[in-house]
Amino acid sequence: MKKRIIILITAMLLTLLSMAQATAKEYRVPDTGITKCYDNSREIPCPKQGQPFYGQDAQYDGN
Repeated sequence: MKKRIIILITAMLLTLLSMAQATAKEYRVPDTGITKCYDNSREIPCPKQGQPFYGQDAQYDGN
């Protein structure tokens, strides 16, 4: 009886592991094409690191 339970648990774990590997695929985020930076109301020059509004989409290269 113990042996059957261990075999069943092992089979279940192997199934779960294989499912996790099958769904873990590399995916590249598409580029949005945005080239301008904005504050809360208007277009601004893209800020440097440490400045307010830094890190907008326009500041990153696409794939």
